[in-house]
Amino acid sequence: MKSIVSAVDDVWSARIRVYESVAPAPPHARRGGCVFYNQAFLNLLLLRRLLVQDPGVIEPLLYAIMAHEVGHEMHQDFSPERAGVSSQTKELEADRFAGYTLEHLNIGLDNIIPYYSLAGDEFGGQARAANSHGVSMSRTAALKNGWDLAEWNQPEDSHSLTEGD
Repeated sequence: MKSIVSAVDDVWSARIRVYESVAPAPPHARRGGCVFYNQAFLNLLLLRRLLVQDPGVIEPLLYAIMAHEVGHEMHQDFSPERAGVSSQTKELEADRFAGYTLEHLNIGLDNIIPYYSLAGDEFGGQARAANSHGVSMSRTAALKNGWDLAEWNQPEDSHSLTEGD
């Protein structure tokens, strides 16, 4: 995971620290430039919830997941200035950031999209209002939007995402 986050860091000149957590929790970012993951939880997420059976998909999907978490840090989602932004908007912006980053890392979306499309709130995700990630269609659209923005040499944040996008 450290090498994955390091590759994402290289794209953005970020200094994100990554830690393996003993708590069985999903990957998450925290204030101060830290990303946490739990390997047992990731194995459960990838193999049981997302039904990933192709070993060639696991690494690109991990890049997408960790780029999403780095996106929270790069967008300063934990700052007081972003306190009024809804959780869902922040999550969709992090998905867009992940797509943008994957394009810069030359990681295609074709193998990722079928699994990413199962990561929405309607499939058992974090559907609470305080931590809504959005429905799969919105998450996948944001990921593709980020990829397109990078491919077209547009700024990553040149398009504002709202819950309706």
